Amino acid sequence: MNRLARMFKFIEVQIEAENKWIKTHLDDIYYNEVYLFSDEYVEQWAERAEAEAEYYAEHPEAFEDMEESEEDRLFEKINEAIWAGDVETIKKCFPQIDKNDKQIQAELTWIVAKDVMKNRELRELYFQKYGVKYKVRKEKRRNS
Repeated sequence: MNRLARMFKFIEVQIEAENKWIKTHLDDIYYNEVYLFSDEYVEQWAERAEAEAEYYAEHPEAFEDMEESEEDRLFEKINEAIWAGDVETIKKCFPQIDKNDKQIQAELTWIVAKDVMKNRELRELYFQKYGVKYKVRKEKRRNS
C-alpha cells in the first residue's frame, strides 16, 4: 500500500509539471497568435506612439541624445561586415577607425571575426592602425 501511495505522489508531481508546461505553452500561443493582433493591443501601442511623439515634440533635446554618432554607425557597419564575412567593407572602413576606439578593436579580435581577419591586407591594416600583430582574443571560461 505504501508503495502505491508513493507512486500516486510521483504521478501527481508529473501531472502538475506537465500541466504547468501546457499552461505556459498555451499562454505563449495566445500571446503570439491572438493578443498581438487584437484591437486592444494595437490601440495600446497607438496610444503609446502618440504619447511618445507628443513628448519628443515638447522635449526635442531628449531626441537628440538618441541619435547615433558617427562612431556608432561605423561600429555597426563593421559589426555587420564581420557577421557577413565582408572583407572589402572592413577595408574601406579602416581609415575611419579611431586608433583609441577600443570597442572596434575588441570587435575585430572577437572569435567571430577570425574568418574575416584571415585576409592578409586586413591584418596589415590592423598592424598599421594599432601597432600590434593581430591576435584573436581568447574567451574566458567560467567555472560554474
